[in-house]
Amino acid sequence: MSLGEFFSRDAERNYEWAKEFLARRARDYSFRWDIYFSLLKENLAAARFWLDAGAGENKIIGQYESFEFKVGVDSKSPLANRKNFVRARLEALPFKPASFDFISARYVLEHLERPEVVWSEWQRILKPGGRVLVQTPNLLSYISFFPRLLPFRLKRHLLIRLFGVSPKDVFRTHHRFNRPGQFRKLPAFAVEKMVLSEDMHLHFRPLFYLSFFVHILTRLGALDTFRSAITAVLKKKDV
Repeated sequence: MSLGEFFSRDAERNYEWAKEFLARRARDYSFRWDIYFSLLKENLAAARFWLDAGAGENKIIGQYESFEFKVGVDSKSPLANRKNFVRARLEALPFKPASFDFISARYVLEHLERPEVVWSEWQRILKPGGRVLVQTPNLLSYISFFPRLLPFRLKRHLLIRLFGVSPKDVFRTHHRFNRPGQFRKLPAFAVEKMVLSEDMHLHFRPLFYLSFFVHILTRLGALDTFRSAITAVLKKKDV
């Protein structure tokens, strides 16, 4: 590999190279989105009433046309995909108690100023034995911990330039519920499954090698606690 290839900013080419590298060197590796959508499919198979919290553009709801009762909720209305959507704040959901048996929330928790209020709302609207699927950054990871120390404008610039994040997808974060141990302390929920995974930087090779090194390192002992992504399924406790 030449220096030009190593520092190339060709995101598409780097992405394909990184996937081929992982297929050869880390066959057991799973991308965070594959982990999430596998668990989403598994839980939807046992659910009838589904709420996607923090739905954004409501694209996930739109991918499951055959699911009978589904609704996405967010504080801003989507530009498209407005079918099966309710505009509301997660801290004050306009649903009756025990309305849903499944809630999903992908990359939502890190943006909440009052996560304890949102968890209380989820407990209220879930049926007994209902489940919540969440995916969120792990604050114990270097990816979340160090950027948290930066001013938002600088962090936004770095996310766009180095990681190829679209400007419309950069929001302020608070990280008030982003440690693995916090999930186990929720009084109304029991953790059924938790997967800690390392997110690979696929669009810039120096960062890819760094993330791959962390992936290998965190396979040792209890170091998986420091992996960058938390994916968890929680079950509402019977009262």
